[in-house]
Amino acid sequence: MVATLLSDLGVTPPGARILDVGTGVAGLAVAFCRTVPDATVVGIDPWPPALELARRNVASAELESRVTLVETTIQDFEDPDGFDLAWLPSFFVPEPFLDDAMRRIHELLRPGGRIVVGVRSADETDPLEAVTDDLMTVRSGGFVLDPGRAIARLEQAGFGDIHELERTWNPPLRFVVGRRG
Repeated sequence: MVATLLSDLGVTPPGARILDVGTGVAGLAVAFCRTVPDATVVGIDPWPPALELARRNVASAELESRVTLVETTIQDFEDPDGFDLAWLPSFFVPEPFLDDAMRRIHELLRPGGRIVVGVRSADETDPLEAVTDDLMTVRSGGFVLDPGRAIARLEQAGFGDIHELERTWNPPLRFVVGRRG
């Protein structure tokens, strides 16, 4: 769903070089390749068991030439070629690392490149749904971040043209986008 929404909303440019932070089993990396046929993806994750499954998923999708998987954290990741788009799921990133991750992504993006911060956001009119959503985020190792705080953190990391994409979908997910100048 994320890859399709970002493509439909015009966030993913044709031929994009995409950084998938916390790629896990590479589901989103594969989806980006299917949604944007000429895109390439670098998926990073520090957990070897997830990357083992990711390699199998990429191979079964026959996308080894377009998806590169790297065992590393965003803080330690190096790449001289730069990226047009970076996906950062805040709900999987512990709060002490979030600001460093945003600053590092800013450095890794090409001029004009975009970061998309995924923010879980349940229906605020349903307190049980909101608390359950927050619990899922914390149990996933992430940080409960609302779009306003995501915007402020992206500003501190040096991004401009920061905004939340208009939500036209039902799942409890919001996207905050920033651009490297």
